[in-house]
Order: sequence, then structure tokens, then C-alpha cells
Amino acid sequence: MKKTIINILLIFVFALITILIVAKVEDPAVLNSMWARIKYGYLSAAVALMVVYWLLDGFLMMKMAGVIPRQISFRHSFIISMSVQFFNAITPFASGGQPVAVYLLKKKGMTYGESTAIVVLKSLIWQTSLLSVTVISLFLNYKFLIDNISGFIPFFIIGTVTNIVVILFYCMFFSNAIMTKMMNGICNFFSKIGFKKRIDKFRENVNKEIARLGSTMKEVAHHKKNLLQFTLITIVQMTTFCSILYFIQLACEPVAANFFDMLTSQYMVTMITSMIPSPGAAGGAEGVGYVFFKMFFTTSSILAVVLIWRVITYYLNLLMGGIFCLLNKDKPLKQENLQDQP
Repeated sequence: MKKTIINILLIFVFALITILIVAKVEDPAVLNSMWARIKYGYLSAAVALMVVYWLLDGFLMMKMAGVIPRQISFRHSFIISMSVQFFNAITPFASGGQPVAVYLLKKKGMTYGESTAIVVLKSLIWQTSLLSVTVISLFLNYKFLIDNISGFIPFFIIGTVTNIVVILFYCMFFSNAIMTKMMNGICNFFSKIGFKKRIDKFRENVNKEIARLGSTMKEVAHHKKNLLQFTLITIVQMTTFCSILYFIQLACEPVAANFFDMLTSQYMVTMITSMIPSPGAAGGAEGVGYVFFKMFFTTSSILAVVLIWRVITYYLNLLMGGIFCLLNKDKPLKQENLQDQP
């Protein structure tokens, strides 16, 4: 819990710094003029797209659980998904959401192996879909990206390589042998430094769950039609999220930009910022967003626009996810609950 509070404070420090930079750099008269001309209908549409993104995430988790088969209602799936959004938002590399999802799915009657399989599969599909649409959009819009974004190639290479590493990591979960060897190596280490009795019991439980995980992953992999469906839903969800910037542009600027150019840029930013190590990519996301988005906005408004974009796509996520965590009867915010895993 203490670490969670520290991460949240760090996030809000970055937010405060961003606000102060906007207030210091931007001309107050220009900012007032921008706020006066904002089309709040388009801004509301941007927020609505964020809500659709959340709904699709809950729907996707429900559909994946049904393949195991372990039926959970959309209501429960949505609550779990929103709780996961919060922990993804406050942890480096969005890594905190996965164990929370495993814990909450376990509370709905699944084994740890089954819940881990769902979380791994969902993460793997997201990463492969993101990498795929980003690479495809690069080929379709290469000249635009090269001509308009300074240092694009290094950005793209770093984002691509790190995403491939993450995908390969998730692929290891399909192999019982690899997972068992890894876990036994970890158990042997802790056994040698004085935790033998506890580790022996832990090892037995974990090996059982690894077997369940492996069988579940293989079972799901046989459902090619379902995997295609999950991938299409993920791409729709991702595109919904990446379309938010376009509606912010419609709200803030008198002339509409090219939708595909903005979508391509947002795909790139989403892939790159997912690898920034600070909680919620705080600090880095604003910088990368500025580099990729400044061509679509007037110089006098770009910093304020980046702040609006982060409020809708990140801080709103943090706020709503936190509310769902507080209301969740399974209490994911209690650290001792999350530690109650094999």
C-alpha cells in the first residue's frame, strides 16, 4: 500500500510539473482564447471514446473467460477490468495490473492457472496487435512520419524491439517445460538461503498451477476462431483509444487534420510509451506526445493539448479505476490480499 501511495504521488508530481510548464510557457491570453473556442461536443466525444475503450476491455475479458470455460458476468468482468486499469496506471510498464487481474479472477472461481492463462493471453494479443497495426501503419504512411517527426526511426526501433521482447516473454507461458524450469530455479535459490520448508510447499502448488496454465493455454490456442475474434476486438479497442486525439484536435483547432495521419501517430506513441519505465509513463508520455502531435496543432496550444490528451487518456483512467478499486468488494487495494497467491 505504501508503494502504491508513493507511485500515485510521483504521478501527480509529474502532472503538476506539466501544468506549471504550460502555465509558464503559454501566453495566458492565448490559453484563454483556446478555452473560449473549444468545441465541447467534440471534447465530450473524446471522453465517450475512453468509456467505449473501458467497456470493450471488460467485454473482452468476459469473452476470454468463456472459452476456458469459466463464465463470468459482464458486470464482474468490467469491475475487474477497471481495477486492473488503475494498477496499470500506477506501476512501471503497466505491470501491476496482471497480478491484480489474476487475483480478482481467482475470486470469481477460477484456478490460478486459468486466471493467469486469461491474463497472459489478453496481454499477448494486445502486444502483438499493437505491434502489427503500428508496423502496417508505418508501411502505409512512411513518408508522412519521416517528413514530419524528428528522430522517428530511433523512436520506432526502440519501441519495436522492446515490444518484441515482451511478446517473446509472454510466449514462454505456452511451454510447461520452460515455466517449470524457471520456477524451480527460483525455488531452489530461496531454498538455499533458508526458506526450504515454505518453498517446498510453494513449489508443489506452483507446479500444479503451471500444469493447469499450460493445458489452458493449449486449449485456448486450439480455438482459432475465438483467437481471431479476440484479436479483432482488441484492434477495435486500440483504435478507439487512438482516435481520441482526433476528437481533441476537432475540439481545439479550426481546421480538421487528416484522420489517418493522426491515427498513425497515436499508434506509434502508444507503442513507444508502453515501454517507458515510470508509473503511467509519466513525464515520458508527455514528451513523446509533444514530438508526435505538434504538427497537428498550433504552436501556441500544443502544450495545453498534450495536457488535455493526458487527462482524458490517463488521469481519467486513474480516477475511475481508483473508484472501482475502492468499491470492489474483493479489495484489490489491500496488499495482503494480493500476496495471497501461490
